[in-house]
Amino acid sequence: MPALLLSATRPRQWSKNLLVFIAGLTSGDVFGFEVWPKLWLAFLIFTSASAAMYLINDVYDKEVDAKHPKKKYRSIASGQLSPSAALLAAAALMSISVIGVTALPKKSLLLLVVYLLMTLLYSLKLKSVRIVEILVVSTGFVLRIWFGASSINVPMSVWLCVCVYSGSMMIVIAKRHAELRFHDPKIVRAVVLKYKKKTLQITGFFASLCLITTYILWTFFGQQETLTDRLLLYFSCIPFIVGVSKFYHEDQTRGVEEPEEFLLSNQTMQISGALFLVFLVFGLYVNS
Repeated sequence: MPALLLSATRPRQWSKNLLVFIAGLTSGDVFGFEVWPKLWLAFLIFTSASAAMYLINDVYDKEVDAKHPKKKYRSIASGQLSPSAALLAAAALMSISVIGVTALPKKSLLLLVVYLLMTLLYSLKLKSVRIVEILVVSTGFVLRIWFGASSINVPMSVWLCVCVYSGSMMIVIAKRHAELRFHDPKIVRAVVLKYKKKTLQITGFFASLCLITTYILWTFFGQQETLTDRLLLYFSCIPFIVGVSKFYHEDQTRGVEEPEEFLLSNQTMQISGALFLVFLVFGLYVNS
């Protein structure tokens, strides 16, 4: 039972919750010991909350997932884990996240409630509404950043928030594009069939362009209070642009059905990602 429950909470997706640490990294306080307990607590709270939402989503989609060639092997869809046990576990996880957030500022509680309600509505209804479902998923990424920022009481740059929102939109659009291009219409979700390939191509391009533009603007205007000399931070734009361009090219040619796997396994993405992190960290914390 514990193994089935763990599998149903999709541990591979927990990496998304690392976004809560962006606030600590970009605030200039990453070496301050006092921020890390709060950031780790924020990470655990969001992991618990998101795991609960995955369980509820899979219970709601049980019948549909059972007909899918891959999703039919999920714990709930396959019948190995009963819906009642999954919902009980989801209630426990949500309770843990709500109790845990009381140790953080009040704004964190508000953001957590917004995330839970939004994700619940997504599972029950909004995931079937074209365009809205992309916007909701993208908003979930930004809420993770705001939640991390609120946990340590630091402001977040509007450029950084728009950058993350654009990046998440680019990823979700690429996934929908791949589903529409390569999946059997009898298998893919009905909402995906409502999209047009050309529309996804165009919106994917503008999301990519917005991602690059807002990141560059953040490096120039998002950190005036914490940085005085940002040459290496400016250099981080180069591998960033390379990575985004590679992702968009892959989306338009071979398709990116599993964005997480592509980001972690493609050599160009690995090299550009490593260089990006080096320039970013040194640009933030070392005078160049």
